[in-house]
Amino acid sequence: MAPFEETKGVVETVVNALASLYSVSKPDFSYRITRYYLERWAPDFRVGIERAVSIHGSCLLTLNRYQPEHFSSELLSKETDLRTAADSPAITPQPELKMKRLLPAYRSGNRIYVHAPNADDLCIEVTIDALGEIEKKTVAKALHFDIWAPAGVSRYQFYRQRVAAAFPDFDCGAATFSIGAASFHNPLLHLSQPLA
Repeated sequence: MAPFEETKGVVETVVNALASLYSVSKPDFSYRITRYYLERWAPDFRVGIERAVSIHGSCLLTLNRYQPEHFSSELLSKETDLRTAADSPAITPQPELKMKRLLPAYRSGNRIYVHAPNADDLCIEVTIDALGEIEKKTVAKALHFDIWAPAGVSRYQFYRQRVAAAFPDFDCGAATFSIGAASFHNPLLHLSQPLA
């Protein structure tokens, strides 16, 4: 047998073995696998801000239309609700992020990734392109961030857009999809479903 034939046989065996794991999968398995990868590849929300204001020992990231002095009187967002919104199909109206004491995870150019300091570890990607140089310096020095802005693009929306761009014929709303003879649960449908 030629080396190519041997390699082809090994690849087919491995692919069939992996496909068999998924072909009889349950929705909660699809959910868990998808959550594992999505939580490591995309933030819960991507937010663009227009102002950075030092307030109460933190740096408030917000929009020009919001008045920073009123932030302390706003009810904060529930992180569990935001997590559900991040993993759900598009909802209208978009939730507002009203969060305090977020910690910077890392910075990359004009993007800052911040995490909520709790067990859920909600991750927000903040774009600071619209800030002036002085505000960018304020953001660079900040140890904590508050956010008051519309949620922006959610993790679910981001991945649905990527899937639609990569596979134009893929029906993102279908319960299952097939590759050859194997049938798989559509993990996008299970992101916001509770595990029962």
